[in-house]
Amino acid sequence: MSSPDVNLKLPDPAPYSFVAVSEARRCTVPLSFVPADDSVWDWLSGVWKDLCNAVRRACELTKQPVPKWGNWQPWQWCYEKALLQAGRTPVLVLAESCPVGFMTLWPGAGGSAALYLEHIGNAPGDITTPLWNRRYHKVGWSLMAYAIHVSRENGFGGRVGLHAADDTILNKVYREYARAVPGLFKAEAKGIPGPTPYGPQKNLNLTYLETVEAQAEQFLKGFRNA
Repeated sequence: MSSPDVNLKLPDPAPYSFVAVSEARRCTVPLSFVPADDSVWDWLSGVWKDLCNAVRRACELTKQPVPKWGNWQPWQWCYEKALLQAGRTPVLVLAESCPVGFMTLWPGAGGSAALYLEHIGNAPGDITTPLWNRRYHKVGWSLMAYAIHVSRENGFGGRVGLHAADDTILNKVYREYARAVPGLFKAEAKGIPGPTPYGPQKNLNLTYLETVEAQAEQFLKGFRNA
């Protein structure tokens, strides 16, 4: 296995099958992972941003709280030059040629040899809102598995570090992964800044998780082609 590289490489999915499940057709749909570069700018700055604005406006009119993801701005985060030069690798996830999620990745997490998963989330059109129903499910599982795949192929051994955005995400998402593969994460910790420039200011009070190499391999094996 090669040594970690600041410039992360996005590996081909093979020999794994990263998929979503169509809500309407109840069949699996393959996912593709592409760099969030100029080629997908219109998707992020147009479609993704417009969907977020629609949900935000609907929440204002109905006096409902705006979901946290409604304040995410991948159309900015994926193109911040200083952070790209510092090590951020943005990834757009597609199903049937349409975005269903995105990630931003960094080499090195918490001072250890782990890939850092800075952002991970479904696209607005893949989240049920008062305006529409989601098109796919199980996207998040495939995003997590692909992050482990990226870690392995970039010399981090399948180790992935991340901060849970809040306790709801911690309980509903990451602890669900850990129930599927017991021991997937090391003991939860706080006070870990992560490798981003803003980590010491924003991350220290968030719960930090890091996958264990053997259990991460087991999680990834669940996506291996038969």
